[in-house]
Amino acid sequence: MKKSSELEVKIGFSVQDLATALQELSDKDRESFIENLLVITSPEHLERIGRERRNYKEEKFVPQEEPSQKTGSIWSQQLRQGI
Repeated sequence: MKKSSELEVKIGFSVQDLATALQELSDKDRESFIENLLVITSPEHLERIGRERRNYKEEKFVPQEEPSQKTGSIWSQQLRQGI
C-alpha cells in the first residue's frame, strides 16, 4: 500500500478545475470539504472504517445518532473528538 503522501488518484478534471471549484464554495463549505478530505484520508480513519465494517458484518454495532445542524458533519464531530 502506498503512503498517503504517495497516493495517486485518477479523476476527470485538473488540479486547476478543483481549485476553481473550491474557490466558488462558501467559506463554510470549503472548510468542511477540506476538513472531510483530511479526515477520510488519514490512516487512523481508514483503520476505523475497516473495523466498523467488520463489526457491522458481524452485527456488532451500535447505531450512531444523526448529527444535528449545529454540530456539523459526522467527520467534523469525530475530528473534534480525536477519533
